Amino acid sequence: MKVLQIINTLDTGGAEKLTIDLSRQILKEFFFVDIIVLKKSKSIFDLKSLNIKYLGHHSLYNPIYIFKIIKHLKNYDLIHAHLFPTLYWLVVAKIISFSKVKLVYTEHNTSNRRRGNLVLKYFDQFIYSFIDHVICITESTKNNISRHLNRVRNISVINNAIDLDKFKGVTIPNYDFFKSDFKIIQISSFRAQKDQKTVLKAINYYLKI
Repeated sequence: MKVLQIINTLDTGGAEKLTIDLSRQILKEFFFVDIIVLKKSKSIFDLKSLNIKYLGHHSLYNPIYIFKIIKHLKNYDLIHAHLFPTLYWLVVAKIISFSKVKLVYTEHNTSNRRRGNLVLKYFDQFIYSFIDHVICITESTKNNISRHLNRVRNISVINNAIDLDKFKGVTIPNYDFFKSDFKIIQISSFRAQKDQKTVLKAINYYLKI
């Protein structure tokens, strides 16, 4: 089976990290996998041993990517997409090229700006109707996208995860300084949607128990 993963960029982010880790895991299972990146940019990730194709340096919102994607559709049995606008460009490319390739999309966010716009909501419903399966990284992500699309079929949850083996044996500098306190670790970016404020409130509540 020939698998393609396609994403906006390989900049810092959870979707980007998942794309890279999942590609390596797919290779371990003896499948063939490529990664197509719409816009080439610097990446902090280790990209060795991965077959990556970059489509250009255009704005991510440039529809020229539709025609660049079309050239690759016939080469794969399954395409796994991540993030907007990659999702839109991929689906439009499939429609106008009459491709029969199977599409899978991972929903990485519980919400986005499109969902507050009625016109874009209906356009989302049209676009998602061409996706064979939607994978959500949390149960709340699934619930929200199901309401947004007014459908519950072909949507499942695979909880977001990291490769823990990469962190085995890692030492913490000045570990003794923290021995008297409990420790937490954050695996996410500092963005409003990550809601670190609620985590801090929860810790404060925990300490008072």
